[in-house]
Amino acid sequence: MPLLITTSRRPTRRVRSFCKELAKALPSTVYVNRGKMSLDEVLLESLGRGADYALIVNVRKGNPGRLDLYHAESRRRVLSAVCLGVKLAREMGASASRIDRGVVVVEGEGDLEVLGKALSEALRLPMVRGRGRDELVEEGFRSAIRLSPRRGYLGAINFVDLRTKAAKGPLIRIRRLLPVG
Repeated sequence: MPLLITTSRRPTRRVRSFCKELAKALPSTVYVNRGKMSLDEVLLESLGRGADYALIVNVRKGNPGRLDLYHAESRRRVLSAVCLGVKLAREMGASASRIDRGVVVVEGEGDLEVLGKALSEALRLPMVRGRGRDELVEEGFRSAIRLSPRRGYLGAINFVDLRTKAAKGPLIRIRRLLPVG
């Protein structure tokens, strides 16, 4: 399993729902209630479950505010993305379902590509740049995590069934990436 998902210390219901939907949508992930675990304990828990990475969803004004991706073994933060907002799958009239035979599709450059590479590595999915839906289906992919640029903020992350064009998970709007060091 490549990824463990958990929350910051005092999550709201919406953040817990977001994490559960994200865990349902992403391949080989598990959601764990954090409770009183420290960051080191979270990383040890992820190693204990065979996860290479841990994603911690932080709260801002009751909503997911920042996504921090940690490499469990080296205990270093790989990525920190500030969320502008999220829309849960249930709010879009869809239900979250697992990405199978998936691909990470990046339609932009710069920080969006950095985000795509980090997701691709953490989820062990191939990354492609700006290919169309028909082309991806011909290559044998069923689902995609699509990163597309938006005016006014960095971009959006969509989880899509390539055959039906239906949403398979939450919509995440990313304001910017924070420097990691």
